Amino acid sequence: MPPQEIRKVVFIGGGTMGSFNSLVAALAGYSVWVYDESAEALDTLTERHRAWGDILGERWGVPKDRIEEGLLRIRKTLDPVEAAAEADLISESVFERLELKRQVHRFFDEICPPKTILTTNTSTLLVSEIAAAVKRADRFAAMHFHQPSILADLMAGPRTSPETMEALKQYLKSIGMTYVIVKKERAGYLHNAMYTAFLGAALMLHILGGISIEEIDRSWMISQNATAGPFAHLDHVGFNVVVDAFSERSDPEDPLIPIRDAVKAFFAPYLERGEWGAKSGKGFYTYPNPAFQGPAFLENRVVNPLVPQTLLNTVQATALELLVEGVGDVRDIDRSWMIPHGTAVGPLGMIDEKGLDVFLKELEERADRDPLFAPKFPSLADYLKGKIEKGELGVKSGKGFYTYPEPAYLHPDFFFSTE
Repeated sequence: MPPQEIRKVVFIGGGTMGSFNSLVAALAGYSVWVYDESAEALDTLTERHRAWGDILGERWGVPKDRIEEGLLRIRKTLDPVEAAAEADLISESVFERLELKRQVHRFFDEICPPKTILTTNTSTLLVSEIAAAVKRADRFAAMHFHQPSILADLMAGPRTSPETMEALKQYLKSIGMTYVIVKKERAGYLHNAMYTAFLGAALMLHILGGISIEEIDRSWMISQNATAGPFAHLDHVGFNVVVDAFSERSDPEDPLIPIRDAVKAFFAPYLERGEWGAKSGKGFYTYPNPAFQGPAFLENRVVNPLVPQTLLNTVQATALELLVEGVGDVRDIDRSWMIPHGTAVGPLGMIDEKGLDVFLKELEERADRDPLFAPKFPSLADYLKGKIEKGELGVKSGKGFYTYPEPAYLHPDFFFSTE
């Protein structure tokens, strides 16, 4: 059966994610509607679209005249019934609060025509918990975007049909996105599982380790040749988004559950002062000219080796967890980090470069000193030992997660969806 033809795409929520996703769909020629219950959000939507247009011009090479053509395909409405009429695809991007998302999907499930596919842009909430609110569970899935990169996560719910997944794959290809398939339910899917672990580790280096925010960001930027550190990333994510995401985490297997209360308490005074991050003009840095972008920030400063060691180990260990648990395959896990962050090698490829035997020793040492990590260590160790026993040590043996000297991630087609 051919995939469903999608013509009208409706975006629920005109904020940061909804504005990016709707513009990309319009640029691909779709008839786009944006629904928001806030008149103010819709009044300022075109401003956000043009801001994203500037970024797409810089990152994707989209000319301004094409942005303006795309804007003509976008309609705004405060009326959900008008938005839902004849909709082929719904993309929801409301706040990361489980009950709110359930209410939104339950409502649109009732008013949309039978053909409509419902999708959620969440990556921190469990898909099954949202899918339980709708009757058309065969036409419901998670489709999460990582703006402004070309990466998107696709994850089926418990009853999502193959036809629905195929239609969503074709839609993502048509708008120029590379999708990765999340094979097993896990908070954060692939990229955000690694990214939130990375940000959580940075927060703990500061909250528990006493390392200053500036030293953490500076050490990361210098050691990784990065344009921003984890606290600058948190500024751009938005403190309210971070707190909502941690507050709603309910997966008992989620490694960030134990630090949830500490993170919420840390951000509370910032939120009370109205400091939400870059969008409010102040977070850990002051905008529009944050200190980390100034030349003096990196001059004559020494790297604290504990920072890159801890953050890289956290990302690599989380990537290995995703592989061992069957959440994703090697290619999709590494692409999920490489595409948004622009790195030449993904976390599993980094383990290959380091050596699987060396990485195993690092994990052993971490398990001895980190009681939160210790329960995860046995399964990761068993997996690594199995490969080591076969002589698969990584680059130095010619085989690890990839085969050398020409690993798959060096091939141009590595980054494109091929299913």
